[in-house]
Amino acid sequence: MTKQRQQSIKKRKPAGKNKTKSQKIKKAASKRAGKHKAGEISKRSTSTKSSSSLSLAQQQCQRKGRTQKGKSPSKFNLYMKKALPQIKHEHPEIANKDAFKKAAEQWAASPDNPKNKHH
Repeated sequence: MTKQRQQSIKKRKPAGKNKTKSQKIKKAASKRAGKHKAGEISKRSTSTKSSSSLSLAQQQCQRKGRTQKGKSPSKFNLYMKKALPQIKHEHPEIANKDAFKKAAEQWAASPDNPKNKHH
């Protein structure tokens, strides 16, 4: 063996110490989860919904004692939600990209568009 090869082997970390970031995160999460005793109820887990049925964002909000409010959809989003199925029904072969373009063109001329309302 060459000297360089021997030095590189010495510099390596011992086996078992090389963990990926996700492995480290999982280990830290399992440590946090194990802090409470079996019979003890956590302050954070007082919800009636099971945490497995909630999304990650909902679980985080729940842990912090907040409710997830979120934004209400814009007029454009509401229009697109209504117009896209109509376009798909009229043109079943149309690609999503083209359906969105067509709906956006219709939105530009739509009376629902606030930019089209003249004062």
